[in-house]
Amino acid sequence: MKYNFVVCILCLFCLYGCRETQTDEAQNAILSFLLGDVQVNGKTALLYQQIQNGMDIVTGEKSRAEIKVGQSSGIQIRENSQVKLHLEHNEWKTEVKHGAVLNLLRPRSKYQLSGPAGVIAVRGTIFYVNCYEDGTQYVCTCNGTVDILVGDNMLQEVTSSHHEPYTLIPTAHGTVLKPSEMKEHNDPEIFEFMYRMERENK
Repeated sequence: MKYNFVVCILCLFCLYGCRETQTDEAQNAILSFLLGDVQVNGKTALLYQQIQNGMDIVTGEKSRAEIKVGQSSGIQIRENSQVKLHLEHNEWKTEVKHGAVLNLLRPRSKYQLSGPAGVIAVRGTIFYVNCYEDGTQYVCTCNGTVDILVGDNMLQEVTSSHHEPYTLIPTAHGTVLKPSEMKEHNDPEIFEFMYRMERENK
């Protein structure tokens, strides 16, 4: 049963990747799903509210927000998180001050996520990041390829068809990248997130 479910998820990843990509024009970012206490720039978030450059999104306990970018890409902000979105040269960038984010990006879409320990640069993939209070940063490449950088230095390019997790650990001698275990997210959650992003198109 578990094997069949994994195969189903991988097929969905492939179908998702075969969709036509959008142009280089700036894509709208809209709050497409809200649960619990979510604030945008210190005010209560509204469903289908448009996210502008530099806006700050904060989620409380047992709360969640999903931002739909363009046609099918999405950013899922988990509970007790603080995230700021930047738009630079028609390219959305996410700054995670603390907390967890699940990212669903169309292939070849330009995107960058920065946290306290490092930067994740992608051109379309599915990946999960959690930035902890101790300064460490967890990143799982769920499907696709990501570049893990610290400053201008590339630590590692990670390609995965089904979850490849690492932890970035800042030390006195620089940031260390260590293999980790998959945690805090799973295939059913990714499937539900993908379904909601696709449903918004209907």
